[in-house]
Amino acid sequence: MAIAVGALTIVGLLIAAAGMRAQPTKVSSLGLRADTRSIHRAGITGIAAGQPLSDGGAKTWQPNLVAALRGVADEAPQAEPAGAENGPHDFDWDIGTWKTRQRRLLHPLTGSTTWVDYAGTDVVQKIWDGADLGKIEADGPAGHLEIFTVRLYDPDAHTWGIYFTNPGTGTLTLPAVGEFKNGRADFYDQETYNGKPILLRFSVVDFTVDSCDFEQAFSPDWGKTWEVNFKVSETRVKQ
Repeated sequence: MAIAVGALTIVGLLIAAAGMRAQPTKVSSLGLRADTRSIHRAGITGIAAGQPLSDGGAKTWQPNLVAALRGVADEAPQAEPAGAENGPHDFDWDIGTWKTRQRRLLHPLTGSTTWVDYAGTDVVQKIWDGADLGKIEADGPAGHLEIFTVRLYDPDAHTWGIYFTNPGTGTLTLPAVGEFKNGRADFYDQETYNGKPILLRFSVVDFTVDSCDFEQAFSPDWGKTWEVNFKVSETRVKQ
């Protein structure tokens, strides 16, 4: 399981939840950055070589990362779903119980094409406007999967932070941070995978009141290319 000093990574969490182990990594407690705490220009729009992700003692690095990566997401025009870009109400459509089907790439960033499947439930509860939590339980040939999520809206930055944990960790990950725009949402984090710094993108790629699709992707080259390694399709359970 990939553990940061003082923080659990999303990468390590999903590997641990699936019963796999990764090499321990030594990274800073300020958010799983490379030692320089900077992203260099490598196909990412809007960030100069060597620009620090945090210029305020890690208080502002997440908005900087989100701003830098906005140009990476698909910019094709899309129909605007009802309820999109409503700030603290962005995730209101997700409240309820869902049947979930998940596909996980066994060995990301290795050229592997071996996927494993899970099926189960996802129960999402509202805490207050701009805060909700979800619990995923699923099973498949690769084992049992449990993931607990907390989503919090930052009214000053107008972004969401998504935190993850599972029964074996006892702590929350640092957040993947992002926003809804043009009918989808993308949330980014910088992490370490197999000893190398990568970018992580967690996306809401499609949603209606009765169905939704999520995916996770890794980039080993600072957003120039992305490999999807986790896909989720859900349908609402009618009450």
